[in-house]
Amino acid sequence: MNLEFTPSQSSLRDEVRALLEQRCDSQAARRAEAGEPGYDPELWAEFGRRGWLGLPVPSARGGAGGSCVELALVGEELGRAACPLPWQTGALQAGAALGALGGASERTRLAAALRGELRLSFALAEPDSPVDPAGVRLEAAPSADRWELRGVKRFVGFAHSAEAFLALARSAAGVGLFWVEAGAPGLERVRLDSIAADAPCELRFDGAPAELLGADGGALPEIGTLLDRAAVALCAELAGGARAALDYALDYVRRRQQFGRAIGSFQAIRHRAADMLMQADAARCAAYEAATRLDAGLPAELHVAMAQVTCTHAAQRVTAAAHQMMGGVGFYADRDLQLWYRRARAAAPLLGAEGQRLERVAKALELEAG
Repeated sequence: MNLEFTPSQSSLRDEVRALLEQRCDSQAARRAEAGEPGYDPELWAEFGRRGWLGLPVPSARGGAGGSCVELALVGEELGRAACPLPWQTGALQAGAALGALGGASERTRLAAALRGELRLSFALAEPDSPVDPAGVRLEAAPSADRWELRGVKRFVGFAHSAEAFLALARSAAGVGLFWVEAGAPGLERVRLDSIAADAPCELRFDGAPAELLGADGGALPEIGTLLDRAAVALCAELAGGARAALDYALDYVRRRQQFGRAIGSFQAIRHRAADMLMQADAARCAAYEAATRLDAGLPAELHVAMAQVTCTHAAQRVTAAAHQMMGGVGFYADRDLQLWYRRARAAAPLLGAEGQRLERVAKALELEAG
């Protein structure tokens, strides 16, 4: 695996980092969390103006045609900055799905979404199927000239301020993708609490009118691919947050004096820091290995699964260890460390439960052995 980025990829990383340093420091992140949408709409619109919201959509369908590595680069920088934006649900999932399955009639919607003017969210998780699109049970039934949806979607990120949803639902033909207006009759949004303050909702459908995008029952092949790309970008985001949390803790232990010297000079701290660094770097390598294989069209099931396990473990363990290195002071609300810790905890379930992630690795091993 070659972790040397192309000049255009390096330029993208540098531009995203510079913008986030200018517009989303830790205080701005807190203000965005506390606002009604849960993020800064102006920053989101700036992502649109710079063409970054179009990265998940092929150029033939009106997007920027970004590679998975480029999606991961943006994710890593968002993780470093602990910046709350609907990058996952609004761009990598909803925007990509609309670009993949939306026809010519949806081009106007897609263009508005890629400019950051139309707020979308993706509805996947259900009570018995958190992340597996094949396990969707939301019912879709034809009625006159439209479809009606019945069931529940959970943990729909930044849904409170979304103007429309792209929801996976099951009809007699299989799993399809449906467009649902946020104000549709028969749709109720129930705000949920989140440790990451990403304004998730539970969506309750009771005959809500919907539009089918693409073929009836034909969503899974396209959706499976884009969800893998989104998962890898989230893995990179977790890796970026883990490294930022480590750097934050290292700055503290270099300055904190005890017994006449910096606590970073103590062996227990030094060894803990070394272990944290190895976990954070392993996570980053796992994310970019999966992204590189997806871009090259190589078998990537095992590598995507390993990235999900490695990056969730690293993000949770490194941020928790950083708190221990700082003697618990990092939990204070005015300390930035809790931003990365909270995001690591909230993002992990988006990649499935621990058992699901490990089972995916195990199944991939069986496939390769066969």
